[in-house]
Amino acid sequence: AAWTNLPAQLELAPLEKNGTDKARATYRVTLPADAPLGLGGLRVATGHGVSNLRLLLVDDLPTVLENGKNKSRDSAQAIELPVAVEGACEAESFDYFQFEVAAGQQLSFEVFAARLGSSLDPVIRLLDDQGRELAYSDDEDGLNSDSRLRYRFAAAGKYVLEIRDIRYAGSAAHSYRIRNGDFPLV
Repeated sequence: AAWTNLPAQLELAPLEKNGTDKARATYRVTLPADAPLGLGGLRVATGHGVSNLRLLLVDDLPTVLENGKNKSRDSAQAIELPVAVEGACEAESFDYFQFEVAAGQQLSFEVFAARLGSSLDPVIRLLDDQGRELAYSDDEDGLNSDSRLRYRFAAAGKYVLEIRDIRYAGSAAHSYRIRNGDFPLV
């Protein structure tokens, strides 16, 4: 059996022998188009007990994957806003994303990592085209160790968002989702 607090339909995924192993099962989670945005939880019960709570994020932004080649400001991955980026930090490494803005444009950047059960303790920096730091965020109040910021750009041009683990740790378990665009930070 499965449980979620999201307004979702849960059903065993149509995989061969799915649901016959008492230790595991794969469920399909289907949300209605008008599902509220935000975090939700999911648990699966098998013959061996109940799973730990898995956190899911319902988001309305299009998603791109980090390309793995964005390890310097010069090789920053180009993204078109608004967009969410999914990736993972490697040990002793940084990920960079480049985007263009108009003069006076105000944008939000929000990292979901700890709130989704990731090992990542993210820090983000907003840089201008010369690499100068314009804004920085680490451990925002009420978000556990996740980071976010909102910034108004005085000049049009290309800018870069940098993300890394505050301890310079990294692995596939150091995953993140960065929401980028003009939205309120509540």
